[in-house]
Amino acid sequence: MNLYYSDGSFNQHGQNTVSRGTLSYKRSFLFVTVMAVLLSNGCAVLGLRQDLSILDQTAEVSGKVAATHNLESPIFVALYQDKEGNQTLYAYQIAYSSGEFRFLMSPGTYYLFAFEDKNEDATFQPDEWAGWYGDPSPLTATVGDIYRNVTLTLRAPAGARLELPQRYPPSLTAVPMELPDGRIGTVAPLSDPRFGPKYASRGVWEPVKFIREPGAGIFFLGPYEEGKIPILFAHGSGGYPQQWVPIIENLDRSRFQPWILHYPSGLRLGMLGEFLEKYLVKLQMKYRFGRLFIVAHSMGGLISRSALNHNIENRQVPFITLLVTISTPWQGHPTAAYGVDQSPLIVPSWYDMVPGSSFLEGLHSPPLPPGVTFALLFGFRGEETISGALSDGGVLLSSMLDNDMQRAASKVYGFDEDHGTILKSPAVIQELNRIFDKAE
Repeated sequence: MNLYYSDGSFNQHGQNTVSRGTLSYKRSFLFVTVMAVLLSNGCAVLGLRQDLSILDQTAEVSGKVAATHNLESPIFVALYQDKEGNQTLYAYQIAYSSGEFRFLMSPGTYYLFAFEDKNEDATFQPDEWAGWYGDPSPLTATVGDIYRNVTLTLRAPAGARLELPQRYPPSLTAVPMELPDGRIGTVAPLSDPRFGPKYASRGVWEPVKFIREPGAGIFFLGPYEEGKIPILFAHGSGGYPQQWVPIIENLDRSRFQPWILHYPSGLRLGMLGEFLEKYLVKLQMKYRFGRLFIVAHSMGGLISRSALNHNIENRQVPFITLLVTISTPWQGHPTAAYGVDQSPLIVPSWYDMVPGSSFLEGLHSPPLPPGVTFALLFGFRGEETISGALSDGGVLLSSMLDNDMQRAASKVYGFDEDHGTILKSPAVIQELNRIFDKAE
């Protein structure tokens, strides 16, 4: 692995080899300061309290799909909600060889159904293996219920028809399932106000309300163009898509098509990573692109690496072939631990940002297979904390330069920029375009 810096002033451990500069700890405690200010604001406290209340009123079911034959096709896992005998599709996931699934649901009665989607059309057909929970049995979900290790065993078509005849109408005409859209692939200009700073704090402090307005999802900046490689840009905690304007404006649009991820950064990071991979799979099934690149800033890199890990585990040949992270806190942030210990209300993502959290520890695996490239970019223009540690003004260098992540990266690049200016740097933009050219 090669390690590059724009001026050679730092070594691989984030230590300054020239001078340490002026002692300052203000920026290293910026997270705590912002937390204190926002929590002192009654509206922020009320909004976070309401959103946490909503999250606490959910139930969860997770497990895997098993089969007696080798699964070569995607597995469609559907969660149906039963209301007075009428079953409607509540949520779905696409699983691969691991067959793992996980759903969050509001209180109610549900049924689980899965099938091997041989022709990848999200449509159940009589010649496809199918399975379900129980015989079938309802899942009655109340607040806080957690169903773990649920196994859906796929039956051969002939046996499944005998056990669950109601899934096999006399007509053999395949009827596509109604799939929820969730703003996946919606076309919108980057200048749209919802992608600006107006809603940035809501994504942290009122993540549930953020999903409704301005709306979370993967947005296209123009109609899908076959033959052009999609590049998904993911902002960090408290960030917003318009921070990517300088980089997107310098993107070669004859070869690449930019997409943006707009998400509530206050939710649990593992959940966001799972949902991101699921939504990308949906887009891949629709448009059949062979490769996708992700460029992520700060905490967005943690979510993106989580999604990449799921993509690797779920597919023999993952379609996410390039991940570029910029100023990502691989070892978390010490002030997240302070927030978890001291704050009267805890933003869910803080749990995963605590150094040593199970989420952070799990990002190191699986190993990246051939054909998947990872580049790690960071800035070193910042100030010392009171303990003498170096940062880029927002994240410690030791966190950005985690040894395991450096070993996994094909290249590591350092720039004389701080946590915010790195997204506007001409040197960074030039390096990103080099990376894209090489990965194309």
